[in-house]
Amino acid sequence: MWCPAVDADGKPRDNGEVAELTGLLRTGPAGDQLAGWPGDMRVIVCRERPSDGV
Repeated sequence: MWCPAVDADGKPRDNGEVAELTGLLRTGPAGDQLAGWPGDMRVIVCRERPSDGV
């Protein structure tokens, strides 16, 4: 589930979202994809629309 991304001041970033994939990669249908990783490692991804360059 994507959630709004925030900047260092805690303010929402325009067009930015984040999601955590750790649970899916550990317990998904393909099995534990992170078996060789430390147990407390988290996988966080972000997405945002490209800037128009202005």
